[in-house]
Amino acid sequence: MIGDVRVFETRHPAGGFIQPHRHRDAYAAIVLEGAYEESSVDGTWLCEPGDVVVHPRWHLHTDRFTDHRTRVLNVLAPLPVPPGVWRTRRVGAFCGTDALIRELREAELRPPRPASRSLGRFTEHLSDGVAKAASRTGITREYASRLYRRHFGLPPRAARIESKLRLALALLTTTELPLAEVALRAGFADQAHFARRIRAATGRTPGEIRRGL
Repeated sequence: MIGDVRVFETRHPAGGFIQPHRHRDAYAAIVLEGAYEESSVDGTWLCEPGDVVVHPRWHLHTDRFTDHRTRVLNVLAPLPVPPGVWRTRRVGAFCGTDALIRELREAELRPPRPASRSLGRFTEHLSDGVAKAASRTGITREYASRLYRRHFGLPPRAARIESKLRLALALLTTTELPLAEVALRAGFADQAHFARRIRAATGRTPGEIRRGL
């Protein structure tokens, strides 16, 4: 613990893989040693020593570790910077969240690894459905799905659902829109479907999330 913030180190074997998962709390992962690929609907990053990976609450991602042992320092606290992978000037442990925040304010927000041209075109059309996106890209549905899963860590259908969930959570936590309106704007068929998806992802109902604020 640093003050009232929980801090702990995790160690991961070479070649390890963590299936798609999400964390209840906002946190930052500081890479101390080794490296790993983190993938989400935002893209894929190679996270190396000196990188600070900032996650919002309920962020869904996968982690694929390289051929070296990896050590990560996890800081369970929301940070006043946008989510993403930040390249800092140093690698060692920080002496507190204030020092980490100061470092992040001078850090560089790294872009994700570029997608191939075919994958980029497929992703542009994904809102129309996997089959139509593959047809418009000129590749088979199976090949498109493999490309997408390898780059983003999720199959295309799961990624579409995750994008809806992200929008719904943002509307829940930043607006006072009625729940039925949130469901409609996020693209869910109805409020019941919306509530089921939110509960499956977070363990809470939409009302509980809003009241918890």
